[in-house]
Amino acid sequence: MFSVGSAKAGTPKSLQIYFIDVEGGQSTLVVTPDHHSLLIDTGFAGDGSGFRPGDPHQARDANRIMAAAHDAGIQQIDYLLITHFHPDHDGGVTELSELMPIRVFIDHGDPSPEAETTVPETNAAFSAYSMLRRGG
Repeated sequence: MFSVGSAKAGTPKSLQIYFIDVEGGQSTLVVTPDHHSLLIDTGFAGDGSGFRPGDPHQARDANRIMAAAHDAGIQQIDYLLITHFHPDHDGGVTELSELMPIRVFIDHGDPSPEAETTVPETNAAFSAYSMLRRGG
């Protein structure tokens, strides 16, 4: 965790930034002093063997994000920002949404027809993400 600000008694809590190791990259959780949260990317989905919240052998990335959220004292993700639609960035959103509520989804909009659409894992991750984004 990286904190910005003062932690003196009687002063507001500082901005908290958690850099979370997700397979193949990083997810970043930012928590403001008044406990508003922004999560950037969710990492990969689990192994597809049926989601079991808290199982350390499955849904590794969602569980790591959940651990950071617990550490930060938050019960929901206020804003989820997906940088781009690859499974190492949006793949874990379904499992994470089963662990905690996600209020607002932020992204650059649906992929253009020229975007990478030939990789099955990319298509599957985007389909799951876009369904959750629409509220379903």
